[in-house]
Amino acid sequence: MKRSAISVERQLGLRPVPGSSGAFALVPPAAPARVTLPPQEAGAVNVAERALEALSARWSAEVELRAAAGALLRREAVRSGEIEGTRTTEDELIDARLAPGGRRDDDLLVTGNYVDAMAWGLERAREARRSCLTTETVQGLHRRLMQGAEFYADPPGQFRDRQVWIGGGGIHTARLVPPPPAVVPDCMEVLLQALAEEEEAETVFGVPLVTRGAVAQAQFEAIHPFRDGNGRVGRMLFPLLLAADGYPPLGLAGALGRRRERYYELLNAVQLRGEWVPWVGLVARCVTEACEEASTLADGLAAVSKDWTERLADLRSDALARKLPSLLLSQPRVTLALLTNEFDVSSSVASRALSQAVERGILRQRGTARRNRVFEAPEVLEALFGTRPPPPEHR
Repeated sequence: MKRSAISVERQLGLRPVPGSSGAFALVPPAAPARVTLPPQEAGAVNVAERALEALSARWSAEVELRAAAGALLRREAVRSGEIEGTRTTEDELIDARLAPGGRRDDDLLVTGNYVDAMAWGLERAREARRSCLTTETVQGLHRRLMQGAEFYADPPGQFRDRQVWIGGGGIHTARLVPPPPAVVPDCMEVLLQALAEEEEAETVFGVPLVTRGAVAQAQFEAIHPFRDGNGRVGRMLFPLLLAADGYPPLGLAGALGRRRERYYELLNAVQLRGEWVPWVGLVARCVTEACEEASTLADGLAAVSKDWTERLADLRSDALARKLPSLLLSQPRVTLALLTNEFDVSSSVASRALSQAVERGILRQRGTARRNRVFEAPEVLEALFGTRPPPPEHR
């Protein structure tokens, strides 16, 4: 047994909280290597695994689905924030990329940081596979998530150095009192070691990825290693696990958020009573729903992309306008400055590409400004949000 595992094992269970008479913190047992599921939940996991395989096949074959990754990541950031009570929309995140010096309140800042943190984590996962699942990665995610957030008192990325509690009016009435700060590093090491382990060669059927992801999120949130941001970082783990095993980085915040009360109820049951089966079943059903949502978005963007290819077919193969779809499918609003930076071209080249896209009905100007003009792709906005935005003259 690894040294860290011994250290944690000796401290499992309830521990008195120093300075708070009658209060106890919970050191959770190590996450189970396997969860034995009854037929109904096992069936839900199998359905989810098949949905992941189907989405993965599309991911490998369809450029549009990979191009939609940016939109899906932005959507995940917004929905994960909504679960925590923040109020930032996908539309606001799209606009924030056009004006980096604009609105910078904590809600928008942290939601934008979520996108940056996940992009960083996914790059590590694709390069290092399961070996990316380290303390350094988890702390790096949190550091990027909380960077610049005025409400966060601790240094971003550092494990907490004080006792915290969840819910209730105080530590004695809390729903959960996570482990004392002294054992947090060991608890995290045990969890991350388990997630990074490869299946033994003689194992015919490994632990389903859906089950591993469900266990990882619940265990992380039980450890609660940071003062704040644990829910968001915990929800980042599933897409990281997927990417580490070569799957599309699917997020579950939307599906979990639509079941918010049940989500918290079953998470609480895992943390306090070790009731893993209902929680794994919930996550499995959320995975299936998220796969369906990603596929529907990909279908819409694929139709738009195919139509655009035909509209741009008369241009030279090296024309910048023919490269715009790769950007517009995930960033449906652009400016001249954004194009020059994104493609490393001159203003005149970018301006010509904008004009060609407008001429072919791919872009239209938003509003009537003569300077710092914003152009948007209404068909992508319709695919993202389900409704076509009104034309500029009605804004």
